[in-house]
Amino acid sequence: MNMGIFYGSSTGNTEMAAEKIKEQMGEFVPNEIVDVSNATPEQLLEYDLLFLGVSTWNIGDMQDDWADFLRRLE
Repeated sequence: MNMGIFYGSSTGNTEMAAEKIKEQMGEFVPNEIVDVSNATPEQLLEYDLLFLGVSTWNIGDMQDDWADFLRRLE
């Protein structure tokens, strides 16, 4: 089993959370961190387990990189 940790971060906080998840889960399951600003939808299929770090801003608005990524999924 392998795990993909996909994140989008404008301020770096979600990236730090992704790194912490990688560190903590690494002893149990191989994993990789993927920045969605550089990701393709096909990459989601490479993993058995996904962690999706989707930050929000303002009043629950989705982080821009995730909004772009979700449009590419359609």
